[in-house]
Amino acid sequence: MSILKYPAVFILLAAMLAYRAVVFPQHIASWMLVWLAANLVVMAVAYILHKPALILGKTERGQINRLLLVLNIPWLILSWITLWLQSKFTQEPPFNQIGDTNLYIGRCPFPGADLSDFTIIIDLTAEFPVWYMSDALYVCRPNLDGVALINHAPPCTISEKDKVLIHCAQGHGRSATYAALLLGAIPSYAPPGNVLRLIRQSRPGAVPCREQLRQINDGLQSE
Repeated sequence: MSILKYPAVFILLAAMLAYRAVVFPQHIASWMLVWLAANLVVMAVAYILHKPALILGKTERGQINRLLLVLNIPWLILSWITLWLQSKFTQEPPFNQIGDTNLYIGRCPFPGADLSDFTIIIDLTAEFPVWYMSDALYVCRPNLDGVALINHAPPCTISEKDKVLIHCAQGHGRSATYAALLLGAIPSYAPPGNVLRLIRQSRPGAVPCREQLRQINDGLQSE
């Protein structure tokens, strides 16, 4: 899906909700519809301007903006429920090792997940709070789902000895894109052959979108 299709859908839905709110004025439901419409407008602007900070305002350390949390909670709840349902009804493991490297990609860990083996955790989500506990070095690179990464700088402390978990929501597009760029940027990590093929072999569901594939190809060619 093109990046322009996301805001188009969000704006269309927001317009429909706003219209319904006008049709039923001075009713509690109208305020709920306005809230939902405002949430969708913010989502549209985030995609149009490629500003993942508009979702939760997440910083590099994972702190969030509570005002944005309240404003965007309808969309956020839908995202969180989707993550939970997929984890319950698919056979996909939480994370997979990429070949014989120390890089792992996977979905956003749930509270209580055992992450004790990892020394670095790289969070690519803009829509999930840090609800898990770990002693690993945590680095947040907030990105929007379904589009090329805007935040993909590797942690400055990373080495081939570190056991690194890279996660987005489901461990598919954003995680695969970041891992591919990271493998290409660190020669000691880079395995022989096609980096993207290795990632797909390790986690079959890790299929980046068209924009992410273009970003991977451009990034690997520049190395």
